[in-house]
Amino acid sequence: MPSSRTATPADMIVRWTTTLDDLVDGSHLTASGLRRIVAIVGIVATAWGVLIVLTGDRVFGIFLLAYGLLDFAVIGFRPVERALIGRRVRHLVGRPCVVELSADAITIRQAGATGKLGWAALTGVREDGRTIALMTGRAVRFGIPKRAFATPEAAAAYRDEILRRIEAAILAETR
Repeated sequence: MPSSRTATPADMIVRWTTTLDDLVDGSHLTASGLRRIVAIVGIVATAWGVLIVLTGDRVFGIFLLAYGLLDFAVIGFRPVERALIGRRVRHLVGRPCVVELSADAITIRQAGATGKLGWAALTGVREDGRTIALMTGRAVRFGIPKRAFATPEAAAAYRDEILRRIEAAILAETR
């Protein structure tokens, strides 16, 4: 439940320089359900691969075993994730990013582009120990690294302010 605290204008702007770790952390929140499915497929493929190798069909068993292990490498091994994500979004690494809360929307400026999401378009926040992610429906739209804040309390207050504004927009729509 969001707090009733209203942030001051100085609290409404967050700035940071994007790192590859920020992008990897954001992808974790974006695809957390998919990551679980892929992990389950990896476990099943590895188990079946071992079983098939032990019962005789070595070629197919080794194929399944290799697939299962590769699956774990791609989904859980951070250097592999960094390499895969880095190829797609390397133009964002090292670029400044600014997120600003206003009365009607949240504005995101990064790599020469500006995006604006109205409070009514947002449905919530997903977070972990490193990132606050803005949601539209079930999709993560944007991640704000918690390292961009001076303290964990400042990150929590910013998150609470976002939730308060989303809640207010939802209430205003229902009237």
